[in-house]
Amino acid sequence: MPLRPVLLLILLLSAALPACADDTPPTITVLYDAFGDDPALEKDWGFAALVEVDGRRILFDTGNDAETFRRNVAAKGIDLADLDMVVMSHRHADHMAGLAVTREPHRDHRRPLRGAGARRPVRTGPSAWRRSRVRRCATHRLSRACAAR
Repeated sequence: MPLRPVLLLILLLSAALPACADDTPPTITVLYDAFGDDPALEKDWGFAALVEVDGRRILFDTGNDAETFRRNVAAKGIDLADLDMVVMSHRHADHMAGLAVTREPHRDHRRPLRGAGARRPVRTGPSAWRRSRVRRCATHRLSRACAAR
């Protein structure tokens, strides 16, 4: 597994640890990985983990394949309906292909998913990653041309 996601996960956990008000230790449940010995998980390239600390549930990445992520979440008995936060370490498919699965428990809600600092809703789903949709802007904001599509 690349070092950057692990360091980000450690940073996320360490930032939350001083705020722990109860005696329940933080837990990390791996939901998607190419390695490991958990027989309940279907192995595939990518990563996802659920961090539970101080009553908060933080999903870190969503793996390489939405269906595999969905099956692994079900196999571990995880309910995605009450997540406090979803953290995407970086924009590679092996870390965020299952992002749309996190929205399924809320499909009746029309509130858009927003990225950190985003002024417009962040698109999810396969159409979000078509080359025609992806635009690199110096400001890392969606241009008017991108938003109009």
